[in-house]
Amino acid sequence: YALTEVNQLLILEELALSSRFMEPQHYEITFNNVGFSYNKDKDDLVFKHLSFTVPENNFTAIVGASGSGKSTIAKLISRYWDVTSGEITIGGINIKDIESKQLNDLVGFVGQDNFLLNLTFKENIKLGNPEATDEAVEKAAKLAQCHEFIEKLPDGYD
Repeated sequence: YALTEVNQLLILEELALSSRFMEPQHYEITFNNVGFSYNKDKDDLVFKHLSFTVPENNFTAIVGASGSGKSTIAKLISRYWDVTSGEITIGGINIKDIESKQLNDLVGFVGQDNFLLNLTFKENIKLGNPEATDEAVEKAAKLAQCHEFIEKLPDGYD
């Protein structure tokens, strides 16, 4: 199983990267007639004609049965892969036209397989932003609804 996944990674085409900094004026995410296939075979599409809009300033949960494509949608928004057809936009700008670091700053998702490294809670949280202050770390924990749990531990965030 793991060897198959590694092999799939090795045969992936390199993504064309944009070097342009494009600041969206708003931040809704739109899938416009998106088709996607893991092997770029347009006859073997996982999604076909997928269209929806996620409004800005909202938390959105994507729910569905195991294997229905929830993680794939999140990874497409983060541009782990390119769509086979159609486009994904943020604020009307195609994500292919957004510089990769900027896209990483704009988009975040919580995957199904989460883990902690053998570090303190503070250090684990700061992996997402090494420059984060203690206040920012605590705010992130509150947003993740784990602050109270961490506070009850003997060493807290440390």
